[in-house]
Amino acid sequence: MLGLCDRWHKLPSEVLAEPAEMLRLLTIAQYERRDDDDGCS
Repeated sequence: MLGLCDRWHKLPSEVLAEPAEMLRLLTIAQYERRDDDDGCS
């Protein structure tokens, strides 16, 4: 949550006001980045 606030320069309440679909997509993107960083190619 704090990472999103920092990235978007928003308060936590403003980030939580975003549609849930946006937060789900960001979560999926975060998982994909973790998979890319595991060093197994």
